[in-house]
Amino acid sequence: MIKPDPVTILHPVTVNIQKEYKRLAEIYEVRWHNYLEATHKLATGMLEPDNSDFILDASAGTGLLAEMIRRQAACHLILTDISDEMLEIARYRLAGDPHIRIEKMDVHALELPHAHFTKLVCLNSFHFYAEPRKVLGEFFRVLKKSGRLVMVDWCRNPWHFRLFDCAMRITRRPHVRSYTTSEMRQLLEASGFSVTDIRRWSHGFWSLMNIMAVKK
Repeated sequence: MIKPDPVTILHPVTVNIQKEYKRLAEIYEVRWHNYLEATHKLATGMLEPDNSDFILDASAGTGLLAEMIRRQAACHLILTDISDEMLEIARYRLAGDPHIRIEKMDVHALELPHAHFTKLVCLNSFHFYAEPRKVLGEFFRVLKKSGRLVMVDWCRNPWHFRLFDCAMRITRRPHVRSYTTSEMRQLLEASGFSVTDIRRWSHGFWSLMNIMAVKK
């Protein structure tokens, strides 16, 4: 008897995010052009891609970051995201590149081997994750020892962004929460990472933080 493939049961928040990005996929890069340019440039610089790298781009969206990485290095890349519509754009953008693999995957349960990647990047996505500790556990699992984790995300340190974060949750937008720099440090260290750099910056209204950590 042939057993059916296991069905992935998504968290309700993740389902809402899928719906949101189904609606936004076609206009995503146009609407957020300046914000994406700033955050993607910073993340690429922090990542320092090398030809020998195996990099996981978690919640990779339309593949914009992967395209920037491949301009700098002939590394191997795996892109994952939960949105079919965003990944369809990524597949079109990166078509024909033999060093890139694109998979629909829930970041809470990555169907990827242990200790496989030299670097992992998570850009503009962590505030969406329903179970952040579980996600960081997956990041830790798939990274090699001394592997680098690069994150850029919203930062809840300033008062105006605390109000914004609260408003997003009250209005039930597809958003879990943003974190302060100290909260992110605690989450990462509790997951086995050593934080080598964490700093806050701003892009217009947006309060952001960039984080670099390594797997102990």
